Amino acid sequence: MSDAVGELESIAAGVAGAARAGEEVEAYVVRSRETDIKVFGGEVESLAVAEAARKLSLQVSAYGSYSPVEVLRHVPVRINAGLERIRKGAAAGDQGMRNLISGGNLEVHEKALTVLAARTPEIEHAIARIA
Repeated sequence: MSDAVGELESIAAGVAGAARAGEEVEAYVVRSRETDIKVFGGEVESLAVAEAARKLSLQVSAYGSYSPVEVLRHVPVRINAGLERIRKGAAAGDQGMRNLISGGNLEVHEKALTVLAARTPEIEHAIARIA
């Protein structure tokens, strides 16, 4: 367990431990950083590789039995499934889905997937450095 995780657990335990008799307290703590993804003219310009690797590693250490690389490799699968639902909904006459398409949402996500595909090896390498 990292020092940061231990510190967060200690904070949560302290908050929950401060409950009075008969009170129920649930504590949730998170250490966070922001990741900037710059988009200009519908094009993704940058994605912080190290930050993406850090967040994936943190997420799987807290929530799952999958590795950060497994989660990373599944992102395109999930996004493509969502895009396919939008296409099928639009084809079936769903006006909301048609609006997403006419608003350019599919193209933005498809371009982001292209950038992610190009950056995946870098992110995987960064994940390996964390582990």
